[in-house]
Amino acid sequence: MGVLAVAGLALLVLAGAGPRRQGGAGATVPTEARSLMRARVTSVDATTGRIALAGDGTTLDAVFAPSVAAGVRLGDVVFVTLNVIGSRRAAVTGSVTSIDAERNTATLALPQGRVTVQSASVKEGDLQPGDTVVIKLDLVDIGQPLGQSR
Repeated sequence: MGVLAVAGLALLVLAGAGPRRQGGAGATVPTEARSLMRARVTSVDATTGRIALAGDGTTLDAVFAPSVAAGVRLGDVVFVTLNVIGSRRAAVTGSVTSIDAERNTATLALPQGRVTVQSASVKEGDLQPGDTVVIKLDLVDIGQPLGQSR
């Protein structure tokens, strides 16, 4: 039986994202693989947010926001979204240095500096100072910048 870490617990199916246009001549960004798995809660610690789940021949053990774990009970049957992100995706690892709940922003320390981002995770309490985060990067074609020609 394998042990996997998962990043999200959801009760709804997420729609698959299709390729998005990037850069020039029809280039696309690969999509993440998304899957929905039915699982039974085998342990839950509402204080730390740690939840263990068993389903599809494997055990998933992950730490969620304590507010999520508080609503889950031992033996519950839940649906877990598994979002597989390929290792060839552009990503940067950082840590949360501060939260501004009023503005729904988190300031992140990255290897080459800091960045402040808006995130629903701030409002939901999923991000806390000291948390490690992975930022997935995608280049998006939003049109030609004003004053520049191609």
